[in-house]
Amino acid sequence: MGFDVHGLNPRINNDNFKTYNKYKDMDFSDKWKILDNNKKLKEKYWKEEDEFQAANPGTYFRNNCWWWRPLWDYVCINCKSLTEDDHRSGHYNDGHKISEEKATLIGLALKAQLKEGAIKEYADRYKTNIEALPKVVCTLCNGNNYGNKKKKDCHACKRTGEVNDFSSFYPFDVENVKEFAEFCLQSGGFRIS
Repeated sequence: MGFDVHGLNPRINNDNFKTYNKYKDMDFSDKWKILDNNKKLKEKYWKEEDEFQAANPGTYFRNNCWWWRPLWDYVCINCKSLTEDDHRSGHYNDGHKISEEKATLIGLALKAQLKEGAIKEYADRYKTNIEALPKVVCTLCNGNNYGNKKKKDCHACKRTGEVNDFSSFYPFDVENVKEFAEFCLQSGGFRIS
């Protein structure tokens, strides 16, 4: 599961992508009938879509659930412009909208925290805390190394009976915050879906 975050009124810095523009708004099934039957055209479309998004960072931001949840928690705790409802709804793919004013405040707050080193300090502490989490009993084999059917060694814990705490699957990274800050500043508000 991923979180697709779309700018509501993004700043367009460069729109000179002919193939991408020709097909992006076409009916979904019609577009893919054409693109799926022409490998070169399909590759050009995907290349131009990537280039369009790089040139226009306010149009789209994506994280899988593992990356999004710690990022959104950090944003909600450290950017005072968001409400409890924003925090809660931001953890679902329900189309929750953040206004342009709030998006700008988030972007500015994150940029300031990046500049002063607060996010790097937080990322370092976060990583240290994750690494310090104790191992937990493997739920696949209940710590007995036999797996579900008791015929093979447990593949999850590799015969140790222990696995990493589930929280260790949620990374936090300075680069991800930088990308999100730039997205916020150029998004014109955004929708989380």
